[in-house]
Amino acid sequence: MEFDKIKRVVLGEASEEERREVSEWAAWSGERARFLADAENFYREDGMDDGKIAGHLRRVWVRLDRRTRKSRLLRMVRIASVAACLAAVVGLGFWLWPDSRETVAPVRQVALRPSGVQLVLPDGSRHGVDGRSLAKADVPGFQMSGKGGLRQLDVAEDTLAVRPEVRFNEVIVPRGTTYSLVLADGTEVFLNAETRMRFPDRFEDGVREIFLDGEAFFKVRRDESRPFVVRAGGASVRVLGTEFNVRAYADDNTSATLVSGSVRFSAGRDSAVLRPGQQCELDAMDRSLSLREVDLMSVLAWKSGEFIFRDVSLEAVMREVARWYDVEVAYAADGLRSRKIYIYMDRPDTVDEVLEQFVRLGGIGYEIEDNRILLKEEKQ
Repeated sequence: MEFDKIKRVVLGEASEEERREVSEWAAWSGERARFLADAENFYREDGMDDGKIAGHLRRVWVRLDRRTRKSRLLRMVRIASVAACLAAVVGLGFWLWPDSRETVAPVRQVALRPSGVQLVLPDGSRHGVDGRSLAKADVPGFQMSGKGGLRQLDVAEDTLAVRPEVRFNEVIVPRGTTYSLVLADGTEVFLNAETRMRFPDRFEDGVREIFLDGEAFFKVRRDESRPFVVRAGGASVRVLGTEFNVRAYADDNTSATLVSGSVRFSAGRDSAVLRPGQQCELDAMDRSLSLREVDLMSVLAWKSGEFIFRDVSLEAVMREVARWYDVEVAYAADGLRSRKIYIYMDRPDTVDEVLEQFVRLGGIGYEIEDNRILLKEEKQ
């Protein structure tokens, strides 16, 4: 099931056929039904009965200084077992747990400073590819796609006669940005921040194979004669045609999450076949595999420009924050690292807007100096 299709349904923008497909998908299991209900609460703007949540929280409206974002009020709050509660934040509106303390004094903001996305060709030449225009002559074998990213061109037959061997390109996405790429076979790839992907200049008969370091979402063009294989973090994900997310950062476990279709996740002699809504994870320490149902909304939040963390440690959250805003993170107290966070928000322009939500949780403070964030405990 396509994540964007679910989003269209809950926003009332889907066709009758899409509504039927989502309804049938959700009826397959209780986990899917809960996910759909969660999505409806998350994206609904005016349909929620405020009386149902009046006993749990009060509404606080916080206006942010944003240039072009449209206002969207998130009306969903869940209570974490170890934290009192974190309110949800979307667009210009926030739902926050009551906090009687005064607002902290403003600090210098650290805005996004993404460096350019680079394409490295087989001859070693580097090309900046995140500009507004890219002529075919500028980067041999590529042109701009309709979505603003790159589209790989098929290798001409006369070229194959001169250079029969397959050579590899590499796209490098730095911290603070994302990028899209369409491969020569029509497969669409959406790359997260701090990600590198190696892919051949053409796909030959037998297998379509790419190498990933970081995180990417794939929408694979089906070709039963040539399976598509992603090699990442000591594991491989093998598919024919489907939509799935692969995460393989050096500081984390390697995982694949299936949205639709079917994939096989393999590491060493172990393997597992995933169903839609499942995630298979390779433990970085003991190299064991685990298979479980997951919250697709949280897994794919990065692709939608959102931060969604459900009962996740502060340390894990800050790894994502550091990756997006290109900052370093330190902790004045190790106990903060394991503190659980529950948050929904549009990914804001500055890291301060994220950190301010931790302050409203209570017990968390921060300092910023240059490109370094120090998280510290605060008395409640």
